[in-house]
Amino acid sequence: MPQFQKFAARHHSSLTLLLGVLLPLFIFVRLSRELEEDGGFSADAPLLLFLHRWATPRTDRAVVRLTATAGVKVMPLLALAVSLGLWRARRPRQAAFFFLSVAGSAAIMELVKRGVQRARPALWVSPAPERDTSFPSGHSMASSSFALASSLLLWPTRWRLPAAGIGFVYAVLIGASRVYLGVHYPSDVLAAWTAAIAWTAGLYRLMFRKPSGTRPTAAPRERAALSTVSTSLFTRSSAAVLASVLKGSARRS
Repeated sequence: MPQFQKFAARHHSSLTLLLGVLLPLFIFVRLSRELEEDGGFSADAPLLLFLHRWATPRTDRAVVRLTATAGVKVMPLLALAVSLGLWRARRPRQAAFFFLSVAGSAAIMELVKRGVQRARPALWVSPAPERDTSFPSGHSMASSSFALASSLLLWPTRWRLPAAGIGFVYAVLIGASRVYLGVHYPSDVLAAWTAAIAWTAGLYRLMFRKPSGTRPTAAPRERAALSTVSTSLFTRSSAAVLASVLKGSARRS
């Protein structure tokens, strides 16, 4: 354990980039490419039908109210309120980070939706139907970015564990609600989670990066190896996302 802690301290920046940004981005790209090549995932429909077995009118009403908290009528107001609160508390960088986390996720979601153009599930009539495309889940992206940004900002405080726990449960419940309502495939939700993590963690790393010399650094050879892996993953992932969006645009035209 001490050796692991020493390794993590020496490679903190590279590990954060690799595990917090590039690994989620890689998973998102793999999901996008599998969807483009195979047209879907075999586990999607069974999971949808499994959750639908628990549907009742009372549960429907509760889930619709829950999922609305991450929708376009509520989430932008919540994000704006938190950002303004941070700004008034003289935390401009934190305010900008929080706002950009949620707003950036929304922009990425819209861009990918337009490129991928995946149709919504149609296994039953949803109590909260949607009209736009399915991949990735916008509600799941918004709630995940909101939760992760809150947790990251509160991490230096004694509220770190409550914030992380509540945020995790909230993001999972929103994702499950989208599948329960039949408006998203499970893979839409998984893609949204990974994209939101990659974006929010990457933005945090960029805006709150510690100056050199504040923590132990890796040896030049080790640092170069991690940098090579990170650069390769980032280049491949970014190229795959861009190619997917461009192909979707070409199909529409």
